[in-house]
Amino acid sequence: MQPVVVRWINGEFTDGMLISGFQNIVDKKLIDIPFELTEKNIDKLNIPEWVKSVGKGWLMGMVSDQMFVQNLQYLIDKKIISFPIEGVNEI
Repeated sequence: MQPVVVRWINGEFTDGMLISGFQNIVDKKLIDIPFELTEKNIDKLNIPEWVKSVGKGWLMGMVSDQMFVQNLQYLIDKKIISFPIEGVNEI
């Protein structure tokens, strides 16, 4: 999973590609991602920029595997990692 996170931090992978990597690589018992990523929505997923600091901490060994996954799960559960709400800026 580390190569995927590195590419995400470096801007080579979108937020959706990162979460897709978690869906495909990480045991589903460790992280529950309650949405399906498709070709149509993978680039619409939004992870706040500040979350990359948690990823950097994990890569540097300052954050454990368990803590990294727990942080991501919390952000998903609280809808901080989410798809934008359609029509918010529309009148």
